[in-house]
Amino acid sequence: FAILQAIMESAVMNNWQVTARSVGSIVDPLEYRRIIEEMDRRQEKRFLIDCE
Repeated sequence: FAILQAIMESAVMNNWQVTARSVGSIVDPLEYRRIIEEMDRRQEKRFLIDCE
């Protein structure tokens, strides 16, 4: 959580556009795929997966 929080704080300070998605409660693997496909469709090529 600390790393993700630091990134979000930096985003605010630097006016970065950031989208946060919580996947901690997802149990269906197809839901992960849907999220990744949506990110690809929107051409969101830089992302962070926080497993902390």
